[in-house]
Amino acid sequence: MTAKNVVTAVFHFPPDYRIPAKAETRITLRNRCSDTLLGTWTSAQLPDQSPWRFSFELPADLKRNCKVEIDIDLSVAGTSLLPDIKYSFRWRRDNQEETFHLSPPGYLYLSAALVPMIGTQDNTLATLRLVAQTEPGIPVHVLSEEITFFKGSIPRYLRYDVNKVKPGQIYETQGTFGSRRKFTMKPIPRSVVLLKEKPQSLILSA
Repeated sequence: MTAKNVVTAVFHFPPDYRIPAKAETRITLRNRCSDTLLGTWTSAQLPDQSPWRFSFELPADLKRNCKVEIDIDLSVAGTSLLPDIKYSFRWRRDNQEETFHLSPPGYLYLSAALVPMIGTQDNTLATLRLVAQTEPGIPVHVLSEEITFFKGSIPRYLRYDVNKVKPGQIYETQGTFGSRRKFTMKPIPRSVVLLKEKPQSLILSA
């Protein structure tokens, strides 16, 4: 019998990123329309390069245009390598294919940006920043900053130094463009935890 409601998720990594040999992955699907778990898959045998293609079958009674959330985790020896980003798509037809760009350590994929509707020239510059969220009055810590041409600036991978990332810290993406007058662009994701905090060890005593 031919499978129905098949969706193929295509996961991309940065072209120059090498997937660790001992990495494991865990993929969880959830129906956001009913907030029900659709399934969880784990694997310790991963392709050494991207893209990865992962096909799964959705329930026959799933309503069309329903939002499906994908949570993918890549880890080595229990340490997560991916930021806390959940991906999603809307199911519309059988044999549907969806593309996702993952953000391993040192890379943050900016998928889109909210930009004001104004005209720009080809040589207009844009500045993209990744900053740590801080309390009012505390200087902003800039983790990464890139200056590029506005046209073609997003989507792109924004590079950062993994040695300067604080576990559990929320980082915010920022963007501006223009010369004499600066306009604000809002990259997506707007905020992200790049490195999850390790769970504390539980010590019991009699």
